[in-house]
Amino acid sequence: MEDGLYPLRKVPVVNPEQRPIGDVSVPLNTGDVREFKKEMGRLLEDPIGVAEKLDQFLGPNIYTWVELQSIFGILFTTEEREMIRHSGMRVWDRECQGPDQGNQKWPMQDPGWNNQNERHRQKISDLRWMIIQGIREAVPKGQNIRKALSEHQGKDEPLAHWLERLRKALQLHSGVDPDTAAGQAAATEERPTQKLNWKTDSPVWVEQWPLSKEKLEALQELVDEQLAKGHIVETTSPWNSPVFVIKKANKGKWRLLHDLHQINNVIEDMGSLQPGMPSPAMLPQNWNLAIIDIKDCFFQIPLHPDDDPRFTFSVPTLNRKAPRKRYHRKSLPQGMKNSPSICQWYLSSLLSPVHAAVGEAIILHYMDDVLVCAPSDDLLSHVLDLTINSLVAAGFELQEEKILRMPPWKYLGLETDASGRSHKSVIAWKNPQTQQWEKNIVEVEGSPQVAELAAVVRAFEKFPEPFNLATDLAYVAGVVSRAEQAVLSEVSNSALFNLLSKLVNLISHREQQFYGMHIRSHTDLPGFIAEGNRRADALAAPVEMAPLPDIFGQAKISHQLFHQNAPGLVRQFHLTREQAQAIVSMCPLCQQHALPALSAGANPRGLNSCEVWQTDATHIMSFGRQRYVHVSVDNFSGAVYASAHTGEKSSDAMKHLIQAFSLLGIPKSIKTDNGLTYTSKEFRSFLQQWGVEHKTGIPYSPTGGKNPPKSQKGPQPTTLVSKIRNTPNPVVQSLVHSEFFKLHV
Repeated sequence: MEDGLYPLRKVPVVNPEQRPIGDVSVPLNTGDVREFKKEMGRLLEDPIGVAEKLDQFLGPNIYTWVELQSIFGILFTTEEREMIRHSGMRVWDRECQGPDQGNQKWPMQDPGWNNQNERHRQKISDLRWMIIQGIREAVPKGQNIRKALSEHQGKDEPLAHWLERLRKALQLHSGVDPDTAAGQAAATEERPTQKLNWKTDSPVWVEQWPLSKEKLEALQELVDEQLAKGHIVETTSPWNSPVFVIKKANKGKWRLLHDLHQINNVIEDMGSLQPGMPSPAMLPQNWNLAIIDIKDCFFQIPLHPDDDPRFTFSVPTLNRKAPRKRYHRKSLPQGMKNSPSICQWYLSSLLSPVHAAVGEAIILHYMDDVLVCAPSDDLLSHVLDLTINSLVAAGFELQEEKILRMPPWKYLGLETDASGRSHKSVIAWKNPQTQQWEKNIVEVEGSPQVAELAAVVRAFEKFPEPFNLATDLAYVAGVVSRAEQAVLSEVSNSALFNLLSKLVNLISHREQQFYGMHIRSHTDLPGFIAEGNRRADALAAPVEMAPLPDIFGQAKISHQLFHQNAPGLVRQFHLTREQAQAIVSMCPLCQQHALPALSAGANPRGLNSCEVWQTDATHIMSFGRQRYVHVSVDNFSGAVYASAHTGEKSSDAMKHLIQAFSLLGIPKSIKTDNGLTYTSKEFRSFLQQWGVEHKTGIPYSPTGGKNPPKSQKGPQPTTLVSKIRNTPNPVVQSLVHSEFFKLHV
């Protein structure tokens, strides 16, 4: 059929003497149909005009079912064909009484009708009629009414002439007689508005800031466009707010934005009518869906006339060569804090009659996205028509490509096919070289290092062109940097040896450049490299995780392992204090070693590990020259680190903390007394370099007013040392020696 379509199209033929000798059938080829498509127009914009042009193009000739379907397929998209077919079947069922239903008159597969059979020719004629009528009524009448009412009076056109043209357009595009009550209502219907509550009636004026020449030109074009559509009008309002323009992503077009920060400050908040988005996951399984995306939704919602002048802006001229013009909005502005609430209310008022009329069908709407869901295709078409009628009659602009009737459907950032099932996380990709859909999946067994090394080998195999390689494993980064011209020795792990051999061979014979970099994982560092690594980690995370118990259950399990106190459980799991105390009181081990309650004014225990340390120095005379023992205690875990030094100066305290940091980690804050050891400039500078906050106790008090370290509730450091020295175990004795002393409690 691509070479030519062959309807019985009669064309008069003459002989060389210019005398008619009869008619012959000539082919209607594909090129003729495609040329006609350029002149036909758009179905959504002028369905009646498209139907009339196609009717004239087909003429009185007789076509086969295959020929009609071929012409139909060339002229219209899949969604348009579906719209026309359903519309044509509805028209047949409504206007033609007979034994055959619309779906029987318009078969989806070749019925084998023979044009030589009179009954079959009638079926072909009926199908042609259904196509034309389906085109006429494929687009809802509300949209036809909008097309009629979008007519504008010409600059020099007399009023009477324009009104007569509007009358004819209304009758042509909607089938409604403008002299009837319905026609007058369609032309004069006022849409509902919501009045804003203002905190003040005093005008707010914010001066327009300067714009570049390019942005001024773009602003003027956008203003002219909005002015032609009736969204703004010229004004002399005493209110003013600045405007600016930004380029749309990947489109090269500009977008007009209105800075309404100061205006929002004098508007009373209406609150949200829909605090959250509806979830498509709640839709019934295997129901039919359709998605409507409303274009420029806010621009079609009118402001209350009393509020219009308060949303005014000025358009400056280049080099102030002329007075600037000022305009105020007549439609809902983007950036006004109550615009979402008014949009929700307005759409709800439009769709509430449809909700009441559709029975079991479901309509979800949130801002400019509308989802229609029904158990059957016929009911979905009916509800979709009602919804589109209501929206278009209210002035909303709908684009055919923004109405999704086929899966997958995208709604509010989610994608669904209404099956109710989850899908595989690994999908097939189309190979750009072979244009074939391929699955390229390899399962790697072993450690994470082996798995990432396998991924690196696949990258070198798949991409011969130059590329950058980023990895968060230092092992893999080191292997890649040293692989070129390397000599491998035999390793016991055969899988690892094979991967290393492949990598060395690929890099040694590579012609294009590459660059390998190591990035640190699980950090909050800014930059696109770290962001890309975070996204890769998220994609590589397991899809299915073992179900976790509830928060209370998690807290009980955690306490069985770590025995946190009640404040620690409250902070970690966001429990109530009563719940945390109940978990601690039910733990038999904690009851055996129950600690007394903290006195008033003490530091809270159990905030977090490495959050609050207490540091002090004590004297153990039996240590001789190194009798000055510096001790640090973690208030959360109770971990103690002690080291012996020859003095208790600031330098000794700093040496002690460096050793403690290497073993226990770096705390957020350290609390000490007010002795000269800890109040010196060198010690404070040392803590600042490590990013540790320093707190001291009661001013000029040598005891510092600090908490007694947790270790003081048990054996004292002197007692612990004597016990360790007297133990017969040489390993334990080695913990205490003349140069380095550690205690772990």
